[in-house]
Amino acid sequence: MHTIFTSYSPTRAQVRVQSIAPRHATRFAPLAALLTLAALVTLASALAAGTAQAQPQPPVTGTVQVNFVQPDNFVDIGRSSFDREQNLRTLQGHFTSLAKGLPAGQTLQVDVTDVDLAGEIPPAALHELRVLRGGVDWPRITLSYTLKAGETMLAQGEERLSDMSYMFSRAGATEHLPLPYERRMLDQWFKDRFSPSVAAAR
Repeated sequence: MHTIFTSYSPTRAQVRVQSIAPRHATRFAPLAALLTLAALVTLASALAAGTAQAQPQPPVTGTVQVNFVQPDNFVDIGRSSFDREQNLRTLQGHFTSLAKGLPAGQTLQVDVTDVDLAGEIPPAALHELRVLRGGVDWPRITLSYTLKAGETMLAQGEERLSDMSYMFSRAGATEHLPLPYERRMLDQWFKDRFSPSVAAAR
């Protein structure tokens, strides 16, 4: 039996391919390192920005806290439970929005003891359809308040708000919102009691 030994030598083209591959890797290594560094810098910047946004920011306005005292005894806050809850939420939201008119660090505490919404719902009405007559059905809100800056008392008092001419002037920006006449009445009360000019004279 004869054993035949063969040898294999890569061709010139194959040798060329084998020698070119390391050159490409070496040539692009600095570029790959630069891209990796840029990606790390971008990631670090994003993480830093997210951390900054997560940190609580100091308030730029004051705070309004409202409490409805025994709302089931209010003269007229709505007929059905759904209507009453919705109207209370509307008033609470508007009281809260008034905070933008207070300096930072001030807190206005409001206790609402009675509400009589503008208009009336006829006894025989099947739906919560409020009729506005412009007579003795004007809006009324009774409340007490305290205004503090930290522990320092700035103002306090009791108010019986009413707007007998509610039908003879436009409600302005609140005209197409729920309870527009009550909103306007509260806006005017807040302006009369807590505007910067009033605060300066306090």
